[in-house]
Amino acid sequence: MKYTFRSEKELQEVIQACAGIPQKVIDNAKYHIGLVEECFEDGACGNFYILTDDDGIDSDTYKDCLREYNLIEGDYEFDDLICAENGSEWHIRAFIGTDAYWGFFYKCKTKEVCYGK
Repeated sequence: MKYTFRSEKELQEVIQACAGIPQKVIDNAKYHIGLVEECFEDGACGNFYILTDDDGIDSDTYKDCLREYNLIEGDYEFDDLICAENGSEWHIRAFIGTDAYWGFFYKCKTKEVCYGK
């Protein structure tokens, strides 16, 4: 599922619609909203998405967003791990343009590590 928001008010609506978003992800989303409001001027905007399916950036939803905004997969500015909870890792991947900021909060299944035989 994809949830879209551009402000803290819209983020609150997302939180109400999807109770499974970890607090660390919510705090990170608020930070990025503030970053856009503080650093971007002249009508620049932040476009934020929370992808709640475990296939995150491998999902068709993510790939459709990239196509919609003419973003190139490998051109993201950073991809950071936010937290790991309940068998999933939550990340933020950001694309920064001159007039817009795209932030994708996504989760993917934690890779199981087997030790020994």
